[in-house]
Amino acid sequence: MRGAALKLGQMISIQDQNLLPKELVRALETVRQNADYMPMSQLNKVMTSELGKNWRDKFGEFNDTPIAAASIGQVHKGKTLDGVDVAVKVQYPGVAESIGSDINNLKRLVMYSGAVKKSYYLDEAMAYAREELAKECEYEEEARNQNHFRELLMHDKRFYV
Repeated sequence: MRGAALKLGQMISIQDQNLLPKELVRALETVRQNADYMPMSQLNKVMTSELGKNWRDKFGEFNDTPIAAASIGQVHKGKTLDGVDVAVKVQYPGVAESIGSDINNLKRLVMYSGAVKKSYYLDEAMAYAREELAKECEYEEEARNQNHFRELLMHDKRFYV
C-alpha cells in the first residue's frame, strides 16, 4: 500500500484510539509500520525522468537500497560529487495525482463500515488531509524551505542545514 491511503492510515492510527473500532486500529497500525520499497526498475524510471538518463553520474555515491520508505516516497543515502552526504527523497510515481481518489475511497470505506459517526466532521477532516497530503508531495517547496532555514541558521554553529 502506498500514497494517500497509506498516509491517511498512518494519520488515523496515531489519533485517538477510541475513535475507531479496535480491529480497524490494529489494521491501520500494521499499515503504518509497513511501507513497501519501490522496485529497482521503477526507481530507475523515476530518477531518469527527474535527472536524466545518466542520473547516477550526478552522484559520487547512490545506495540503491532505501534507508526509509513511507507513504509518498522513499529515501536513499547518497553523496554529492564533492563528497557531501545527502538524503535523496524519491516520490512514488503517480502519488500526487492519486490523492483525491485515495481520500474519496477511504472516506467511502469509513462511511460504509460505520467506523466513524457522521458527527465527527469527516468531510472537513478529509479536506484537510487532501490539502496536507498535496503539500507533502511538493518536494521543491520543501527544498526552498530548507534553503530558507539554512540562511536563517547559517551563523548558529549548533545547526547544520
